[in-house]
Amino acid sequence: MTTVVTEGRFYLRPFGQEDMEQDYQLLHVLSNLQVPQDPQGNRQWQQNRRHYDESKGVRRHYIAHESATQEPVAYAAIEQQGSGLKSFRLYLVFNPNQWAFSDLGEFLYQHLLKDAQAWGADTLALVEYANDLRFLNFLREHDFAQVGEGTYNGFAIMRMEKKL
Repeated sequence: MTTVVTEGRFYLRPFGQEDMEQDYQLLHVLSNLQVPQDPQGNRQWQQNRRHYDESKGVRRHYIAHESATQEPVAYAAIEQQGSGLKSFRLYLVFNPNQWAFSDLGEFLYQHLLKDAQAWGADTLALVEYANDLRFLNFLREHDFAQVGEGTYNGFAIMRMEKKL
């Protein structure tokens, strides 16, 4: 896929289109900016993204760039997960101290939502750290509800879902 999606301030390109390893390095930096308290969890999460088996489920993942500077600023992904073919997990990863959920987060979410609708998804899910209040508030504003909680690497986490 070589399509680039542009909407005003940001544009998306497919992950790995330019340089796969460079995109994984960016993913490492972005995840540590978004979740600085759990570098071990970030490494495991990155390995899970790297080893996602696209023969067992569909996935689209992207790098977002700021249009004015062309700087890569975010990672966004949708992956088919779980027991049902209509269940998808979303990932929105960027530096929340530099970018707002109401701006970059909204751009990423709306694009992933379109992908989910094109695949006929009935459930969207995210698992987030319970202390990431800005992200959790963003999800609640988009009708996600908490359906579970747990602990990951000693940190409280919450599973958020939305029925489409």
